[in-house]
Amino acid sequence: MWGMDQAILEVNLNMIKDAGFDGVEMQVPCDSAERDRLGALLDEIGLDLVIQVRAEGSTVDEQIDFLEKELSSISELNTLLTNVHCGKDYWSLAENIRVISIAQRLAGELGINILHETHRARATFCTTSAMGIIDALPEIRFTADFSHWCCVHNSLLQDQQDSVDRVIFFVFFYCLLFSFRPLRTRR
Repeated sequence: MWGMDQAILEVNLNMIKDAGFDGVEMQVPCDSAERDRLGALLDEIGLDLVIQVRAEGSTVDEQIDFLEKELSSISELNTLLTNVHCGKDYWSLAENIRVISIAQRLAGELGINILHETHRARATFCTTSAMGIIDALPEIRFTADFSHWCCVHNSLLQDQQDSVDRVIFFVFFYCLLFSFRPLRTRR
């Protein structure tokens, strides 16, 4: 629900449903009672859930600890998939692969379907990093938000079509942003 500005969760969820959407991607509350409330609201309103997990921690071990706790805490929610943001753009490929592979192992043990978003500042921050991750973890699946790569590479990726095509083969979900407010136009 990135960018939703209503203070009441139920209002935001109803706006999404009323706009014709079938589901919502969002971070979920840390508190178990609030997670239960969210699950009940989603069932009542009739929306599917994609959970967003943004791994916290400046070291590999801190992110692994965070992912262990977070993935365990969300496992009871009925979710289509979990979209994970993990790793760091300044870590080595080996460090990023370690975090991603452990996240995938944990998700498998918990029965959670996870994807890794192409996102600046994360393990998948650019095309070359994603290529290295694919080579090491061919079972990986991505959420594609190529807008981040456009920023990192300062282009529309027209000169990297082979890399983009290769990643698309591993994409299961596309990140698209919608606005409920009219865009301002220049005069």
